[in-house]
Amino acid sequence: MDNPLWGNFPDLAIFRQREKLHGYSLEDMRPSLSQGLPYPPVFVSRFPRLAELLDRARVTDFVLDDQHKEIRLLAWTTHSGAWVCWTCCPPQDIALPDKDLLSPEQQLLLEVLGGIRLCPGIVNAGELDGSPADNFALNQDFVFFASDTPLDTLLWVEDYDDAFANQDDRGNDGETVQNYTRFADGSWLVLAHAADGGEVLCHRETGHLLVFSGSHCNPRLQPHPVYRWTARYNGQSTDYLLQIEGIASWHDWVEALATQWLVATQAGISPGQG
Repeated sequence: MDNPLWGNFPDLAIFRQREKLHGYSLEDMRPSLSQGLPYPPVFVSRFPRLAELLDRARVTDFVLDDQHKEIRLLAWTTHSGAWVCWTCCPPQDIALPDKDLLSPEQQLLLEVLGGIRLCPGIVNAGELDGSPADNFALNQDFVFFASDTPLDTLLWVEDYDDAFANQDDRGNDGETVQNYTRFADGSWLVLAHAADGGEVLCHRETGHLLVFSGSHCNPRLQPHPVYRWTARYNGQSTDYLLQIEGIASWHDWVEALATQWLVATQAGISPGQG
């Protein structure tokens, strides 16, 4: 099928980089285009907003010839006429976490969509003008259960354990930890991994959401009411374990992400438009 979006793709970093390094062009990628991403009937009942967003997507599958790696772009048109995309690993290629760690609903999400992934040289959440400015995929290296970033390898978990072991509640400066939890014991899963080292976590059994961030200015991020890790220096206080206002669970987070992109993109745009 002729792909009317293909002419836009040279603006993505992966094509600029590979054309320079390897000397081949878009014609080497063998693109195919389809409208909407298929999913089983149960998916729309569990993820109605995400299903609506996937129905709108222009789906392009292509192959990076030097890596023989299949990549999937899900593209949408914004109200301003710009197009934005998610760069996805097809489900059959994604390195799934141990399925015993995932609920059936989480497995369903990965089986349909795979992960929104930052492959070498690719910006996952749309690097062209028009990408939603306030969305949960912004600046993320991986969205939807990053199996390659287990909690026991993250530097902040070690720092958190040290803060708990060495805290001095009597001092005005230093770090304190309330309701200490062992993040590396398998109870928590990485839902999204940020480029700056931040994490969005969900509890494996309850589905409750928790955000780690070393620095942030998002007013929706508030100190977590249960798990607290606070640093105080020179009269300034910083909380590292946070919650997102109005978002209680990983399922809420996924549907809110889909809603953010639905609001920012146009309905009813056919592959030949935009």
